[in-house]
Amino acid sequence: MNDDILLEPMKAYKTVYKQAVNDEACKFFDDLVEKSGIDVEANRQTIKELRKTEKQANEVNKKIRSLKTGKSFSIFGIVVGFIAFIVAIFLCFQPDTNLAIAIPVALAGIALAIGLIFLIVKNLNPKIKNQTAIYNKLVSKIKELSDLAYSQMSPLNALYDWNMATTI
Repeated sequence: MNDDILLEPMKAYKTVYKQAVNDEACKFFDDLVEKSGIDVEANRQTIKELRKTEKQANEVNKKIRSLKTGKSFSIFGIVVGFIAFIVAIFLCFQPDTNLAIAIPVALAGIALAIGLIFLIVKNLNPKIKNQTAIYNKLVSKIKELSDLAYSQMSPLNALYDWNMATTI
């Protein structure tokens, strides 16, 4: 066996040393956890709740982005409606314009613009405000959970030093 270690170091690493290093590192880390006195299960629960809250925050953020996209398209529609209204009104005062087309286009343009303004003011803005408030609460909760998780692990983190790799 001793000749194999010298002649084939990769084989020796794979068959002997890899598992030995892994076992020693696990033992070393378990000793650190025991010395630190941290509650591993409490930290797991905190991290589980943190991940759940982060997922909820991401979902709410997606809703906010989609609402803001809808608001942007509505603003574009308002501009188009007002342009259609202005062009149609301008055409109404031209001598050779068909009023049967110009007046309905003007009415449709102004109706579109007013309807979209109403949609933004009464529907989209309150929803965006509500979702933003929910998102801000979730972000605050994420910060609290993150701080809690860090404080739960601080006794263990205090035991780490730069020479650990050589100790293991």
